[in-house]
Amino acid sequence: MLLTFQKMFIQLFKKFNTQTRDFFSPDQRNELIKLLFSVIILTFLEIMSVGLIIPLIIILISPKFFERFDFLNEILIMFQLETSDLIFIILGSIIIIYSLKTFIQYRILIFQSSINTKLVNSLRYKLLKAYLNKNYSFYFTKSFNDVKSLINISCYDFVFFYVNGMINLISEIIIVIGMVFLLLASSFLFFKLEASFFLIIFSMIGLVYLYFKLLKNKQKSIGKIFNNTKFSIFKLNNQAISFFRENKLFNSTKYFLDQLLKKNHEHSESAIFLHASNYFPRLFLEFFFMAGSLTVVFFLLVTEVSSVKIVTIVSTYGVVSFRMFPSFNKIMVNFQNLKHYEYIKSILVEVLNDDDQIIQNSKSIKFSNRIKLENVSFRYNDKNILNNINLEIKKGDKVCILGPSGSGKSTLVNLIMGLLRPSDGKIYVDDKIISTKQDIHNWQNNISLVPQDIVLLNDSLLNNIVISDTNKKLDINLVNQLIQNFELKNFIDNSKNKLDTIISDGHLNMSGGQKQRLALVRAFYKNPSIIVLDEATNSLDNKTAKNILENLIKFQDDKTIIFVTHDEKIKQYCSKIIELT
Repeated sequence: MLLTFQKMFIQLFKKFNTQTRDFFSPDQRNELIKLLFSVIILTFLEIMSVGLIIPLIIILISPKFFERFDFLNEILIMFQLETSDLIFIILGSIIIIYSLKTFIQYRILIFQSSINTKLVNSLRYKLLKAYLNKNYSFYFTKSFNDVKSLINISCYDFVFFYVNGMINLISEIIIVIGMVFLLLASSFLFFKLEASFFLIIFSMIGLVYLYFKLLKNKQKSIGKIFNNTKFSIFKLNNQAISFFRENKLFNSTKYFLDQLLKKNHEHSESAIFLHASNYFPRLFLEFFFMAGSLTVVFFLLVTEVSSVKIVTIVSTYGVVSFRMFPSFNKIMVNFQNLKHYEYIKSILVEVLNDDDQIIQNSKSIKFSNRIKLENVSFRYNDKNILNNINLEIKKGDKVCILGPSGSGKSTLVNLIMGLLRPSDGKIYVDDKIISTKQDIHNWQNNISLVPQDIVLLNDSLLNNIVISDTNKKLDINLVNQLIQNFELKNFIDNSKNKLDTIISDGHLNMSGGQKQRLALVRAFYKNPSIIVLDEATNSLDNKTAKNILENLIKFQDDKTIIFVTHDEKIKQYCSKIIELT
């Protein structure tokens, strides 16, 4: 049985080393290793404190017990001590060790809380960074709400229950091994018990281990269901709140509530088992503890051991078992947590180990002459969206991409912007093929987008404008000029805090036209070579749209502007028309 625990300890230590390397920086891993070794030191103090209680119990019940040990008598004579002085020596040692243990435990708790908080924040940062750098096509099959749930909830769960679970497991296994050695040492050294006695002890430990093995596989499978259903509930609640305005008009409250009842039912089946199973270890350990204690007493009575010796043995084993009992419980609970959160760990590994990495210190590809698409096709899920597209856009062109819904307008412009990669064919900027991740990232530094569905931050108007250049010096003159050009001045002048006005969550303090004009200001503040306007005048009245379009042509003559639209009137402002059917 000891070999089993030793094997488990070695496997856990290797796993701890591997898993921390996958998720954390060298400095963070060093902090975790410091924490681990601090916890291990604490466990040895724990074992020592219990180890000193054993001779204290023996000497209190049988004061002359230690007189039979010659080496101990020689030590007492050397230091001119009586046997009775051992009580005070042992008591003093216990007080010192417990005081030291309490102080170290206090420091470790502070240290552990600090590390956990930093690790959660670091993991959230890395996860958001990884997701923001994914290819645009990655999100074709991913739910935004699942991504948000993973970042907001699962990073915390992973650090506090998975990483800390491994640390706790390692320390508690050391305690169990130490307690078993204490039992063996005291049994052979003090009580000289027969080997058959230990069959009782190890049988009880074997039963605990068997329970542990039977439960772990179910824990792992149920844990996956639990996390999937938890994410789906988070997603539904998020959708219901986002749908708040439409909910009033479509009277869809019943839909969301019915869906929540259904998902709650799916979630509860796994949640009931997982929550209840957290108490199973204590329940079964109490039973095994009582059964083992009674069996020990029965064994000692049958073998006609003296009453004093029975009391001494039972007291000694009671003290050790009393400390071993919570360690077994913690081992089981933490192992259940590892199995439970194994699924989250696998998702984190998949996301963080993906080869999509943010390119640092990149420069824009110089756009001097033309963009050329040569025999470009795009397929998704074996469906052809675009076939053999050949076109050329010159620098300074005002391009109108026309076509009905589903004709591939958005796909074409996403290919030009590098958000999608062609299934076949090549895209050139001047004479350079844009194919690698580095090329695509550098090319995108030239491009701004005003999408049909405007996304604004719950932040100030100014920060929404300058988001593309947060590391550069603010050009307030350019901001004011663009605000004037895109007819946003009156709105900002009438806002209480001017450019420092905070856009509400959900943009409820802005009209659709104001949002689109702000998006235009943001796009042009980047000062790109190419600007893509995807149905960007939809929310504007005819007069405002006409003024803005005329201003685009008048003040942005040097820029390449691509209009993605179904509005035939846009053609009059363009030098090149691309019609898709």
